Amino acid sequence: MAMRLEERERRPRRKKRRFGGGLVILALLVVLAAAAYKMTGGLAELHMPAGVPKDNVKTDFAVDLAALAEKMDGSGDFSPQQSDLAEMKNMESRYPKYKDKLEFFIGHAGHYDQTAVNTLLLSPEKIDFVLLSQFTQSTPTGDWDISVREGKIPYFIQYDSRWAFHEYGSSCVGNTGCGPTCLSMAVTGLTGDKRETPDRMCDFAADNGYYVPGSGTSWNLFTDGAASFGVNGAMVSVDRDDMENCLKNDGVLIASMTPGDFTMAGHFIVIYASGTSGFRIYDPSSVERSGRTWSFAALSPQIAQLWCLTKE
Repeated sequence: MAMRLEERERRPRRKKRRFGGGLVILALLVVLAAAAYKMTGGLAELHMPAGVPKDNVKTDFAVDLAALAEKMDGSGDFSPQQSDLAEMKNMESRYPKYKDKLEFFIGHAGHYDQTAVNTLLLSPEKIDFVLLSQFTQSTPTGDWDISVREGKIPYFIQYDSRWAFHEYGSSCVGNTGCGPTCLSMAVTGLTGDKRETPDRMCDFAADNGYYVPGSGTSWNLFTDGAASFGVNGAMVSVDRDDMENCLKNDGVLIASMTPGDFTMAGHFIVIYASGTSGFRIYDPSSVERSGRTWSFAALSPQIAQLWCLTKE
């Protein structure tokens, strides 16, 4: 009898040991899977959602399609490619909330230009700005109330209704102001200076020779120009470790982008954080693209140049 009682007492302990061993194996498998996922891009390739702060984003455009149509005479001077219009027509099902405005643009495309077409194909969320772009005069520099905390990069969009139509270079901030808008995010976030909004940064770039006619914003804006605001800007290689080191050391990255997911010609974006799910970006031309994480594999082939900006 004593032997049987002892055996019964041992059995649960043996089961516990086996159960404990199973947990160790399971934990090891999870660690190995996570390591493999990180090495191969893992979650970053899934473009996981990323939160986008909207406290500094205003798109309160007043678009009256009937009133806009009255401003248009004839069919217009621009001849859009039919393939572009067909693609825009296909977008109506993907973006039903823009359907009426996309139809209006397609029907009146002759009054716009290729820049407007390309903008809508890449960023349909800019539809209100695009519809008004040919019929709105330049707006003056303003004293805007923005929310900024030193050490935290804010999100600004270049087509914000407060400064979208402010003149910059050959057009306006909403079309050509991506570079100064990115520097505005970096400077205000790194220094806490609330004065340097995108329209003021565009004025600074234009007044100091950082806008090059026919080319756009000069890369020197992110080095020599940044220094004017107490920010050190240095070129860094398109290397994942270099990018992550910049971000880990309280820096922020500005990237010049080539044609691909972000542009059909040239564009600038901010890269402000990284993690297991990939890099987090602020695209001044798209809230939608800013709301996704991006892997190094997805970003790197599209980057022409990178700058790491830090507070001096």
